[in-house]
Order: sequence, then structure tokens, then C-alpha cells
Amino acid sequence: MIYIALIFILFLLFCLDYNSSKNMKFTFWLGTFLFLALFAFRGDNVGGDTMQYCVYFEGKTSSTYGSLKLNDDIEIGFRWVCMALQKISMSRFWFIFSTSLLSLIPFVLLVKKYSLYPNLSYLYIICSNWAIMVVCIETHIRQNIATAFLMMALYIFLYENKTKKSYISCVLLLIAAVMSHTSIYLILPLVLLLLFVPLTKKVSYCLIIGSCLITLFFTDVFSYLFTGLMFWLSPYEAFDSLTRYMDSDKYGLSGKAGLLTDFAPIAIWALINIYYSNKNEINNVFMKCMVVGTSLTIMGSSFGLSFRMMYALLMLGYCYIPIAYKNNSKSLFVNFIPLLMMFYRLIGAVMNPVEYSAESHWLPYMFIFE
Repeated sequence: MIYIALIFILFLLFCLDYNSSKNMKFTFWLGTFLFLALFAFRGDNVGGDTMQYCVYFEGKTSSTYGSLKLNDDIEIGFRWVCMALQKISMSRFWFIFSTSLLSLIPFVLLVKKYSLYPNLSYLYIICSNWAIMVVCIETHIRQNIATAFLMMALYIFLYENKTKKSYISCVLLLIAAVMSHTSIYLILPLVLLLLFVPLTKKVSYCLIIGSCLITLFFTDVFSYLFTGLMFWLSPYEAFDSLTRYMDSDKYGLSGKAGLLTDFAPIAIWALINIYYSNKNEINNVFMKCMVVGTSLTIMGSSFGLSFRMMYALLMLGYCYIPIAYKNNSKSLFVNFIPLLMMFYRLIGAVMNPVEYSAESHWLPYMFIFE
């Protein structure tokens, strides 16, 4: 029930922000603490791969990923992060706590600077598409850290008073991101492209609606494209962790996608944000990441791993909320429609955790000290 409780608290904090800006500093820090605590104080059984990462970090026995004390094939950037963390402690609590903060603090910094209502951004993360973002944060620790490096580089790059040291820091952070998880090989070129290529509302509508139509009526098109992409990437060792999922029952290509169960909420949410954004807003990098990330996620909804592949773009998309929501209560009400759809499914999962915990182990939730 902790997920439901946190949703109600974040919603209450958002309402306080919306009605008065006097307490926004307090509500921001309270919401941020609760948001970070959900992940930083979770038990080692919460998250599909958390236990295996803890065993890897301890180095006592070999996990699915091998052992930090032995020579394994895991990305060198993640190994270096773990080795640095071991200098402080080798406990599971420290590993979960520190990697959660490393993963989410760059996101918090971006939200604080660019989100109109930070607690609403946190709310989107908890509810997003049947809480899949929660699953990603709790499970895919290597990818989270790589994404954090990318977001920190973007945060520095967008800073107004850039210096030579700022650019050097950006380059080093991007190198660290690439060295920490292979998903960045696909995401980094997209982010760089979106930084400099303009986008219009008309094109944004076409991307979202077009991806829905392709997924509903031309699923075979994506299947051919996906198969071709996997075939093209298969000779490269760096993409082994991606191509090996091709025949997976859970993450592989299913050839089907449900309108309501897979992509309707995020499609509606994206269209609403596009509609209420102005010309300048649609061209900021966060809105463009939201549009492209949502579009690619929808087109790949018949491929179980697509959401994870677009995880970084979607995280960046949650960093920004259109200014129209500040003075237009109608627009805000409309924006809550897809959120309620996600919340409805989330309640179903919490009420029946056995069915869902088998997939991602995000239910039932337990604290590390339980």
C-alpha cells in the first residue's frame, strides 16, 4: 500500500503548490524526500534484479552478473562505481541506498529547475504506464546509473553560464554513461539530435498518432524493422545484452499490443501535453524527449523491452510540465485523465500483488530493515 499512500501524499503536496506558491520550497523538499526514500530504503527483494546486484556487490558468491571480486563481463563503468562505493561499506543497505541516490539526484535537479510542479513530476513517475517506471528504477540499476550520468551532463550543458570546465565535465559524464550501460549507445545519439533539431506541434501530433496507427494496424511493419535492427546489431559484442532478449518470452517480440493495456495512457498524456504547450515549449529538449520517447515506446509496445530502451527519454520527458497548467484549471483536469487510468491499474496491482510480483518483484513492497 506504500505506493498508493505516496501517490495521495504527492497529490496533496501538488494541490498545496497549485493553490499557493508560498510553501513550494517546503513541499518540494518533503516530496523529494519521500520520492527518494521509496527507492533508497527498499528491501533487497524489491525489484527484479536487486538481489542479484546485491550479491554481485558483496562479492561473496557469484550472482547472475558474476562477482565484483572476479573478472566478469559487466560494463566497466558500473564496476568502477561499485568499487568506489565499497570503499565506504559493503553492506546491501549501502548499495541500495547509494545507487538509488546516484540514479535519481540528477533527475531531482532537473525537476527542481525545469518542472512547474515537481511533485506532479514525481507523481507521473510513480503512476506511469502501470508503474513501469518504478519497476525500471527498482530493477535496472546499471541502466539507472548510466542514465543519471547522461541527465547530469544535460543539466550542466543547459546551465546558463557555461565554461570550459562545464564542457569537459559534460564529456566526462557522457563517457561514464556509455561505459556504464549499453542502452546509452542508442539513447545518446537521439538526445544529441533532439537538442539541435526543431520540432513543431504538427509534427509532434503526427509522431504520436502515427505510432498508434502503426502499432494497431501495421504491427508486422515494426516486427520487420525490429528483426532487421537485431540482425544488424548482433555481430557487435557491445549489444549482446540487447540482442539476447529477442527470443525472450517476457521481453521478446510478441507481435501484438493492446490499445488500453499497453499504450493508451501514455499516448493520451503525450497528446494532452503537446496540445497545451506553446511554440517555445514544444522545442525544449524535455518536451522533444517526451514526444520521441513516447512515440518509439508505442511503436515498440509489441516488444517487451521497448519501454526499458526508451527509459532515459521518458525520464527526461517527466522533467518538464507546460506553463498552461499553472493558470488553466481545465487543462490540468484534462491532464489527470491518463493519470487516473494509470492509477486504476496500479490499484489493481496492489490489491492482487501475487500476479504482478512474479513479473517484476515490485510487489509487495518491503523496507530494507524489515
